[in-house]
Amino acid sequence: MIRLAVALFAVQAGFHAFTASLPIALAQAGVPDPQIGLIVGTAALVQIPAAFVAGVAVDRVGGLRSFTAGGLAYLVGCAILLLPGVEPGGPSAPLRSISIA
Repeated sequence: MIRLAVALFAVQAGFHAFTASLPIALAQAGVPDPQIGLIVGTAALVQIPAAFVAGVAVDRVGGLRSFTAGGLAYLVGCAILLLPGVEPGGPSAPLRSISIA
């Protein structure tokens, strides 16, 4: 139970670090405020259907596998942000391809 609590804390801390720093990084990159609001708002809106998908995944494959898959997806997203060409002020094409997939 302690390991689960620590794992949940780590994943949530990482998520909230992104949601707190994303508007700041976008503002420093010169992104207009309405576009920042759209990006951050869309990220929150996506969580609603994702909760339904996660519920089905937990029922079908189990909680541990679903949690592991979610953590790995989070790490893949972080790796995409580290790719060359994904930088403040650069083209947003890599980020658009993520949201479409």
